Amino acid sequence: MLAASSVSPPQLDALRVRALTPAPVSDISRSSKVLKLQASGAPASRRRLSRRPSDPKDEKKAERLPQQPEDGVVEIREADASDAPVVASTVKEQASPGVDNESTLVETIGTADCCLDEVTLVIAEEDQRHDDAPPDGVEPPAVVAPIAFPMTPTDRYGFLITDRRFQRAPSDVIQQRQSVWLENRRTQKWVKMIGKQLEDWEVCQLKNARKLKSRIRKGIPEALRGRVWCHLAGSTQMLQNNPGAYRDFLSVARVPCEETIARDIGRTFPKHYLFHDRTSLGQCSLMNVLKAYSLHDPDVGYCQGMGFLSAMFLSYMPEEQSFWHLVACLNHKRYDMAGLYRPRMPKVPETIFIFERLLRQLMPQLAAHLDNEGMHPTMYLTQWFVTLFTYNFPFEFVTRVWDVFLNEGWKVIFRVALALMKLSQKALLACKFEGIMEFFRELPTRIVTEEVFAVAFRLPIKRAHIEALKDEYLKSISSSSGRS
Repeated sequence: MLAASSVSPPQLDALRVRALTPAPVSDISRSSKVLKLQASGAPASRRRLSRRPSDPKDEKKAERLPQQPEDGVVEIREADASDAPVVASTVKEQASPGVDNESTLVETIGTADCCLDEVTLVIAEEDQRHDDAPPDGVEPPAVVAPIAFPMTPTDRYGFLITDRRFQRAPSDVIQQRQSVWLENRRTQKWVKMIGKQLEDWEVCQLKNARKLKSRIRKGIPEALRGRVWCHLAGSTQMLQNNPGAYRDFLSVARVPCEETIARDIGRTFPKHYLFHDRTSLGQCSLMNVLKAYSLHDPDVGYCQGMGFLSAMFLSYMPEEQSFWHLVACLNHKRYDMAGLYRPRMPKVPETIFIFERLLRQLMPQLAAHLDNEGMHPTMYLTQWFVTLFTYNFPFEFVTRVWDVFLNEGWKVIFRVALALMKLSQKALLACKFEGIMEFFRELPTRIVTEEVFAVAFRLPIKRAHIEALKDEYLKSISSSSGRS
C-alpha cells in the first residue's frame, strides 16, 4: 500500500474509521469525494483499504461512481477541504426486513465464513498537489476526530451478540437468506391484504377476519409488527383521543415509585442495544413510560414485570405510543393484565388454576408425576405468566406469542404453556425434583418456535372451556372467603 504524502499539520495524515455494525446511509448535503471499494472475500478480522494518491485514472473512475453503493460495497465519504470537515462511514444494509445487523455486515464485507471482530478502513490523504488542496497562505481545515461506532454486532431484534457460539456459520447465512425471502413475500401479502385499511382497522378486521387470524398465527412481518400491534390493542385510537395527556404525566417532578423503577431498569433487557447502558435513549424512555403509567393508574402503580413489556413495546414503537399500548394491554377486557401487577397479584392464581386443570385433562400422567415430585405450577409458571414469556424466552418466540395474544387474548397463553409441557413431557417424566427444576431453567434455550406453535394450535382448547374454568375459580374464591 502506498503511503500518503506528507502534509503540514494540523491537516490529517490518515483518517481511520472503525465500523463494526452497519450505520444507516447518511445523506450528506456537502460536496464530497466518494471512494467506492469492493471488499475481498478472504476471511479476516482486520482489513485495510486504500487508494493511491493523485492517480488521474482513479479520479476519472471516482467521478463516474453512482451516488449509492451497491451490495457488497463499502462507501466512505470524505469532505472537501472547502467545506466544514465531515467524515461519515456508511455501509448499506440490505433492503429486506429480517436480516440482522451481523449478517448484513458479514455479507457486505464478503466474509460470511468468519467472525468479524472489527473492520478498519483507512483512507490515505490525497497528495498536496490534489485540486482540493488549499492554496498557499490558506489555513487547512481543522482535524476531525475519529468516529466511534458500536463494537458489538446485534441480531435482527437489536440484542447484542457477545458470544461467538451464536455467530452464524456459512450454512446459517444461506438459511437466513431464505427466511428473508419468505419474510418479504409474507410482508407483500400483508400489505396487499390490509392496504389502506390499516387506517380503518375495524373495517380490515371485519373484511378479512378469517385470513387475518390465520396470518397472525403465522407471525406478523417484522416491518409491520409495531403498527399492527397498536391497531389490534386499540392503542392507536387511545393516543389520538388523549392528546397531551402523556406530556402532562411527564411534567410531574417526582413519583412515589421512581427509585424502584430506576433500580429495575438496569435489569431489563441488559443485552439489548437500546437498554444496555444507563444513559441510553431506551432506558430514559423506559423510565418515562413506567413513571407515566404509575401516575395514570395508581391502583397498579409499578410492578417489576411491567418493565419487560414496556421495553418490548419501545423496540417497535415511539415512547408515547408505547405508553398507550401498555395502558391498553393492562386495561382492555380481552387482556386484563392489570390483575397481574395489582397488589397481591389476583390474576396470577387464577391463570395458574386454569392451567393446572387443563394440564390434568390433557396430560394426566405428567400432571401426576409433577405432583408426586412436589413440583407445583407456581414454581415455573409464575415467571412465564407475569411477563408473558418476555423475561427470558427467545425474542422471536416472544413476539410470535404476542402477535396472537393481542388478537385472541389469554387462550394462546394457555396453548403455548401447555405446548411447552407437551414437548417436554418425555424428558420431565424421566426427571426427579432437582432435574425438573434444572430442566425448566434451561427450557427457554431449547425451544424451537415453529414446533411450539404447531403443537399449541393442535391442542383441543376452547375459549368457552377457559371461561368455565375461570368461573369455577372465582366461585371457589368467593366460597372460601365466605367461610372465613
